[in-house]
Amino acid sequence: MPCDAQAMSYRVVPGGPENIMKPDGELVRGYWMESGQGDGVGYRPHWASCRKA
Repeated sequence: MPCDAQAMSYRVVPGGPENIMKPDGELVRGYWMESGQGDGVGYRPHWASCRKA
């Protein structure tokens, strides 16, 4: 899955609103958090931020 290059902090919440790609390739659901306040760092799928669509 194409993802944005910038890693972001996230919090895992089953059924959460955001798709989050972990560095190991696992896709989880949750929320984006302020830097350093989450469960880890992950990547936003590019389609979520692409302005071309």
